[in-house]
Amino acid sequence: MYKLVLSDFAMFVVLKTKMNFKMKGVIKLCAIALFAAVVCGGCTMQDGSKSVTERATLELSQYAVELSNEAQAATPLVTVETNQDVVKVQSLAPDWVEAKYLNKKIYISAKPNQSGVKRTTNLLVFAGTEFDIIKVTQKGSTLFLKVSPTEISVPANGETLLIDVKSNGEDWKYEVEEQSEEWLSVNRINDFLQIMVAPNTASHQRRGHIYVELRGTSPVEINVAQQAFNNGARFGLPLLEKKPTKHAIIDYEKKQGSYVVKYDDENYGSPLDIPYIVFLYASPVFKSVTYYIVEATKSIHQIEMVSNDAKTLMSDEFIQTLIDKGFEIKKKKGSQNYEGVSQQLGFKVVVEIKELKESKVIFTPLGA
Repeated sequence: MYKLVLSDFAMFVVLKTKMNFKMKGVIKLCAIALFAAVVCGGCTMQDGSKSVTERATLELSQYAVELSNEAQAATPLVTVETNQDVVKVQSLAPDWVEAKYLNKKIYISAKPNQSGVKRTTNLLVFAGTEFDIIKVTQKGSTLFLKVSPTEISVPANGETLLIDVKSNGEDWKYEVEEQSEEWLSVNRINDFLQIMVAPNTASHQRRGHIYVELRGTSPVEINVAQQAFNNGARFGLPLLEKKPTKHAIIDYEKKQGSYVVKYDDENYGSPLDIPYIVFLYASPVFKSVTYYIVEATKSIHQIEMVSNDAKTLMSDEFIQTLIDKGFEIKKKKGSQNYEGVSQQLGFKVVVEIKELKESKVIFTPLGA
């Protein structure tokens, strides 16, 4: 019995030949293999002496293999029938699929396909001067894109935070809406988005949007809400000036995010029977603020803030806000009420706590 052995040089030529495995490519590869085998010494006997050529045979149980998108351990998927002792298998895409020959079987292993599209390559099978091709196709994964959180609230002084992006597709992208680019900066760090929010110096809240996209899935929108300067008027105090114009009062409160709900300049229908302006307040603590104005002197008579949140008005946080504004706070013994004076502003403040009713914060000019 003789054995045909393709010379090392012939094998090198075959493996290194780049080709498109359509019919033309197959014919070309066959010609190259045959030419290399003839030129480089043909066949030898097992003892190394020249011999009459015996035709090699090669038959595979299947010529196309389809794999799932999941990782594939080395599994015998193709049976080989040949009269050759040496069979070699070469993968043309070793980065994701590998193959080896053992005991008349070709074992195929593959890495998971995390993309949303199938991928295809070929395995070259050599037995003596014969070779064949196995087409390997791996299914694509069902793509998914998950972003968390998608609703973000940021303080006025700015913040840097991370958004978790989970996906089986590596080519996801992000985009910041154009009108938010001045104060929203975004970087990708592996599977996270680093969001940097600049300080908000405006007196109104602002919102921005970031879009995360992966081809083949629905885009995800991240909504960023940033509080206004000075807590977005959480404890936004009124305009503490003794003789502000009505336009100045309205402009100030408008910048705070408040809205005029009542303006009585003539009929004097207020509890104090003097002109007044009532604002629906932007603060989550106060429901309204009313400016009472003495028409004769064009000066403030009283400013009254109304709240249903007695607990917050008794909190150290609110008291500290008054202190920061310049008020020296004094608590009354045996009472939840307290008051304070700011010589610098020229105002007195009285906080009237009523847990079951509306609580009030009343500012009065000193000497009034």
